[in-house]
Order: sequence, then structure tokens, then C-alpha cells
Amino acid sequence: MKKLIFFALSLLSSFSILANNYPTPGDIIRNYFSTVDGGNAAELEKLLADNFSAVTPLAPSGANKQIWVATMQGFKAAFPDMKHEITSVVENGFWVAVSGAFTGKNDGPMMGAPATGNRVFAPFNAIFELDKSWKVKSINSQFDLKGFDAQLMAGLPNPAAFAELNIRSMLAAADKGDIEKFISYWAPDGKNYFTGKE
Repeated sequence: MKKLIFFALSLLSSFSILANNYPTPGDIIRNYFSTVDGGNAAELEKLLADNFSAVTPLAPSGANKQIWVATMQGFKAAFPDMKHEITSVVENGFWVAVSGAFTGKNDGPMMGAPATGNRVFAPFNAIFELDKSWKVKSINSQFDLKGFDAQLMAGLPNPAAFAELNIRSMLAAADKGDIEKFISYWAPDGKNYFTGKE
């Protein structure tokens, strides 16, 4: 009987050690943000489930895994010093709710637009769903897109004039047959009927 009790206690102790060393859902999401901020596209792909989907103000109709990785790469190019500061994390099974703030200086082109040199601060809330293999299955993130754009464009010429300049550059790329540059002006979930790409 004593041997059985000793074996049971040893087993419980082993489970406790494993549990303490195993990443929690919150740890997985913190690693997700570190990977995004680091611009590691290959590692980000590993963290996302194949049936991944994201809904954000940037992609209100949803973005799949491929589009989301490309979008995050685009953000890293636009904001080389970008950082997601996490202020709170709440876990419930396969669900994780996060509050925090995005910060970064726009030192690179963003969706075809030239860098503005402006610094952006954007608080956000996000809900993550993990699948049974602990990969990120879905993200629903919300932030003030108008406030983000206002900071990005602060001190620049009239936004309408800036938009017109982008449209002219986009059409010039189309005239030259530069499809990659042409589609770089489109939102991640935009449909464009010139190239047949979505």
C-alpha cells in the first residue's frame, strides 16, 4: 500500500512539473505577438492553423492564413520598430482575450503609399481561438482605424490629394504592366477585377 501511495505521489509530482513547463494559451498568444513584431514570417506560419481566419478593421470580411502572413509582413516593412504592448490576458479553454497597444514609426511604404515618418499609437482588443493542436485558429481584433489613419497622415497634405496621388501611381503601374506594384495598393481583402486576384 505504501508503494502504491508513493507511486501515486510521484506521478502527481511529474504531472505538476510537466504542467509548469508546458506553455499556457496565454503564453502561445504572447509568442504570437513576439513573432509578428520580429517579422518572422516562417515562424508565424507555423503558429497559425491551416484553416485560420482573421477579422480586423483592416480586413472586415476576413483574411485567410496566406493573406494574414502577408499583411503582417507588410506592417513590419511599414513599421520596422513595431511593438505590441500587452496589458492584459484572459484565458478560457481554447479562447484567449488580449488588451494592449500597437506602437510604431512609419519608416517604410505601406500598401504602396510612401512612408510618412509619423509615429502611431493604437490601443486594441483581440480575441484568439486556438485549435486542439494549440495553433491559432482565429483572431477577431478591433482598434480605431480612423484614429490610426489620422496619426499616420498627421501633418501631410489633404488626404484626398494624397489618395489621388496613390490612385495615379496605381494606374501608372497598371499601364506599365507591373501587376505586383498594382495590387500592392489594394487592401488585403480587396477584390480587383483587373488581375483576377483576390
